[in-house]
Amino acid sequence: IAAGEVVERPASVVKELVENCIDAGAKKIDISIENGGITSIRISDDGAGMSREDLTRCILPHATSKICSAKDLESISSLGFRGEALASIAAVSTMHITSCNGEDSYKLSAKFGTITDIAPCGRARGTTCEVLGLFENTPARLKFLKKPKQEQAEITSAVISLIFSRPDISFTYSADGESIFNSGGDLYEAIYAVYGKEIADQLIYHERETDGFVIKGYLGKPGFSKHNRNYQTAIINGRVVANSTISIAASQAYGGLLMKRCYPVYVIFIKMPESDIDVNVHPNKKEVRFKDVNRVFSAVYRFFESALTLEKTHLDLSAENEEK
Repeated sequence: IAAGEVVERPASVVKELVENCIDAGAKKIDISIENGGITSIRISDDGAGMSREDLTRCILPHATSKICSAKDLESISSLGFRGEALASIAAVSTMHITSCNGEDSYKLSAKFGTITDIAPCGRARGTTCEVLGLFENTPARLKFLKKPKQEQAEITSAVISLIFSRPDISFTYSADGESIFNSGGDLYEAIYAVYGKEIADQLIYHERETDGFVIKGYLGKPGFSKHNRNYQTAIINGRVVANSTISIAASQAYGGLLMKRCYPVYVIFIKMPESDIDVNVHPNKKEVRFKDVNRVFSAVYRFFESALTLEKTHLDLSAENEEK
């Protein structure tokens, strides 16, 4: 839980900072990067903001306002909870955080983990976090970053997952002054904004409650697929996760409907008891472990199977009506 392995590359910085915005109740989040996030990352929200006291503590290791006791770790509902993200990011960059909690607004500046200034400033309710010169004090880590365009692609992938996880939030995302995404509305509109009309029109909506799980979202029509798993997103209890059990269950449900080495497309939400999932597997909190893997596999398989069966029935009826 206290492992400081948050900052692997610019994309992990964006992910952690945006998740903080979501935890703060933001309805509008602006993301802008320069040079693949290596030169600059700026993320602004209209969330709850921080008091001066919390602002001075937020970059300290293990400082968190999201859990109050060890028992809270058994039922984590927030995306961040370890108090490591801001501390790890601040340790390898120049950081400026401007925040207003509706009463007072302050700007904190820090360089490589040390606070250099904190002073009153003007800002509407919310928080803006700027990360400059990532890994300047750790040249070995800077050396192993990919080219800016590749790092930008990693950030874009992370932003896509975040947009899908909270389609109700208005996201704007730009890179080197160029607008990439502008989303907000419902899940279909989020998919349309990210993947475009061609893919969005090939998806069907389905929801199913089974064995204590509630699963809903969009999945590809029978026969529609991609040659990689990049178009698969699973969100469990509001958290985007990477888990082979879900992907395998989906592929098996499609069975012979897809060609070999082709994979289904989906963006699904899974709601399950917090006690049935462990998010403490890895510091990035993307990998998860299930209490009962077979139960999860069965629920996901049945979801896809029922959706595809309904779609096939619909297509058969449509074909029959056309013949008549």
